[in-house]
Amino acid sequence: MKYLASVLLSGVLLTGCSSHGGSDQASGDTLSAVTFSDSLSEAYGRVVGAQLNMSFASLPADKEQAFDRKAFLAGVRNALMLDATEPGVIDGLWRGVELAEQLDYYDAVGIRLDRKKVASSFGDGLNAPSVDTVAYNSAQDTYDRMMTSVQHLILEKMREDRRQQMMLAQKRRNANIELAHSYVEKLQAEDPSVVKTETGLFYKILKNGTGARPRKGASVEVSYTISTLEGHLVDSSRGEAVPVEIGGSTIQGLQEGLPLMPEGSKYRFFVPSHLGFVRTTPGVEPGEMLVIDVELVKV
Repeated sequence: MKYLASVLLSGVLLTGCSSHGGSDQASGDTLSAVTFSDSLSEAYGRVVGAQLNMSFASLPADKEQAFDRKAFLAGVRNALMLDATEPGVIDGLWRGVELAEQLDYYDAVGIRLDRKKVASSFGDGLNAPSVDTVAYNSAQDTYDRMMTSVQHLILEKMREDRRQQMMLAQKRRNANIELAHSYVEKLQAEDPSVVKTETGLFYKILKNGTGARPRKGASVEVSYTISTLEGHLVDSSRGEAVPVEIGGSTIQGLQEGLPLMPEGSKYRFFVPSHLGFVRTTPGVEPGEMLVIDVELVKV
């Protein structure tokens, strides 16, 4: 969300700086420098704020509602009040942001550090006329000892997050498998021409060719599209005939299905997850069934 806000703000600032560029100079000729500055300050702030408001309104409802405008405005005001011409201010701001992000990470694992104490002790360490080696080594020892506990908590948090992710993935996988089962069960009830093989592959003959059937291990030319049950396109030969070896890296459902097809045929395969992609594939969820339309162009 921090990145999203910065991107939106960048676009607004660019737009705000370029809008109505030709009319301000003319109004400035009839205003005193103070009045001109006040008027431009008011107009600039209002335009940029309103444009950002419109940008936030275009976000998905859940993201827009989750965005804390009050906190965001406090951050903008703090930044505007800084004297950026003072040497070191910008560098200090970036260092402060880095430290704050690190503390946010500690917060996520259940360690809430006192920001004021961190800032105060940071200042003490930075502004001391010289580094007290004894005090420094003592602080370093304390830091190292406590960071062992922090690292342990971080690892525990990572394990818990991973466990939760795996549970959610398994839950989603089971739901997709159940959805696929219900889909083909209904499909067969409505269309008796849909065939089920012993492995659980389903297929429907869209066009029956008259040529030879390929053997396992053969290289053939096919035109294909791979989609999800919802119709989302996963892959396609884009209407072109492409070479495919029956076996090797070809998904198991097609390794079984292609030898069923005479040359010139077009089949629709309903491929359950255990016969689908071996590796995680973009656009395909765990347990999801694939719908593959294949035309066997050449054996």
